[in-house]
Amino acid sequence: MTQLSLRELASCVAVARHGSAQRAAAALGYAQSTVTLHVQNVERLLGVQLFDRPGKRLALTAQGRLLVTEGERLLAQLDDLRARLHGVAADATGHVAIGAIEPFASQRLPPILAAYRRRAPGVRVALRVGGNTIVRELLQTGTLDFAVIGKPPSLRGVHFTPLFDEKFVLLVPAAHRFARAKRVRLRDLAHETLLLSEETCVYRQLVSSAIDEGGVDGVLRASFGTVASLPFGVAAGLGIAAVPAIQARDLPRDVVAVPLTAPGLTVSIGTVVSTGAVLSPAAAALRTFVEAELLRRRA
Repeated sequence: MTQLSLRELASCVAVARHGSAQRAAAALGYAQSTVTLHVQNVERLLGVQLFDRPGKRLALTAQGRLLVTEGERLLAQLDDLRARLHGVAADATGHVAIGAIEPFASQRLPPILAAYRRRAPGVRVALRVGGNTIVRELLQTGTLDFAVIGKPPSLRGVHFTPLFDEKFVLLVPAAHRFARAKRVRLRDLAHETLLLSEETCVYRQLVSSAIDEGGVDGVLRASFGTVASLPFGVAAGLGIAAVPAIQARDLPRDVVAVPLTAPGLTVSIGTVVSTGAVLSPAAAALRTFVEAELLRRRA
């Protein structure tokens, strides 16, 4: 009996995650025909249909949901095993320089780095925090081994591995007209003062593009430092702010978060390395560990 390969399983998981063979192929670095063949091989091997194809976006069948759920768990366990094997051997000592954007750097990364430190206390980790553009420049100049950023518009010179999608919420004062809304649409922001983070921030770039493409009139855009500072600007009554949902943790008093709905208003967050880069054993192990932990904590 033909064995199910890990590459075929990863292709099925990627198609479920990204909604199409084309996007899954781009994320995995395969040809679309390869991903399609992988899915067909798994369906033939298991004798089940994994995806319904009612339109352009593939939908999981009940059997497909089961396979993807268990497949994600298996792949995450395999990544964790790789990290543990490296932890026992080559990555016992070393220095790793990583970069990350906010709020990932302050909200999600510290407990992951703490867990890795317990596993490999001899590895020294240096973290550089900045906007997408700055972190990518540091990566490509060799200052960083790898980074966690939002998917850049161009992937020239880098390899990006998507891990999860970050959704947005709208921060408003408790007395604001949106405070009790179940959700706010992008066009509802007309004639509001919208606080934005620095120009190199991927979140600012996405929100500004969504407003421009949506034809939302009369939005007064005001720069106000980093993503982490935006809730305090809202608390001071300077305006409202669209931020990644994780930034809504521990908000200042009298600031509330409301779901913000707009087509495509999500950011794909993942790890990035320079194309052709050969990571040290310590850096490779830490990257694998970070990816596995993010997938595990997302589940």
